[in-house]
Amino acid sequence: LEYAIDKQAIVDTRGYGWYEVVNQFAPPTSPSYAQNIVTRGYDPEKARQLLADAGYPNGFQTRLICDSGSTDRDAMTAIQGYLSEVGIDADVNFADFATYLGFRRDGWSNAILVGAVGFDANLNNSFARYWSQDAAWYPSMIKSDEFEVLYDASRTAADYEPEMVMAMNRYIAENALIMPMYAITRGAILQEWVYDAGFYTKQTWPGWEPANLWLGDKD
Repeated sequence: LEYAIDKQAIVDTRGYGWYEVVNQFAPPTSPSYAQNIVTRGYDPEKARQLLADAGYPNGFQTRLICDSGSTDRDAMTAIQGYLSEVGIDADVNFADFATYLGFRRDGWSNAILVGAVGFDANLNNSFARYWSQDAAWYPSMIKSDEFEVLYDASRTAADYEPEMVMAMNRYIAENALIMPMYAITRGAILQEWVYDAGFYTKQTWPGWEPANLWLGDKD
């Protein structure tokens, strides 16, 4: 599926200069962003060949279950079209957050779950939600013993070790445990007289400091 999709074309068309193609779970700004990692570029012929090798020469039918609050509808239309070109008939479903939360909690079948991912400064916390065998979320994702060994070593280290986290990124990429598409730059729009809101100073992206916020002269 990843070979079937022209990520760069989607980024160029929909990103307005704010999107960046990614090939792994870590964002490009992370100290744990792994270099020289497996990259599956746009190659529809290879996608068709891999489908045939897997026993699906005529493709198959599936669903793309999208979080309606974080998923670009035009990008999903493009992805649906790219998949169709290699024989994959993907029905796109935009779910409200409560329904989408149910899939995250209870799992899904014959479908791909699509949505934005927020990253923790300590990526071990992010991995814990998705691939740890103790995770309460995303039960339909592969949670292998091999990954658990890498995860246990990283989370129990005395300090945050970027190389250990890179090893997990490489494992995820090599085994195609997710299909990363693009990273989005976030921002906060404030009036010029609003000070010390503290956006993006905490570990997770929604964090801010309302107790420290103050308003200056509007002039």
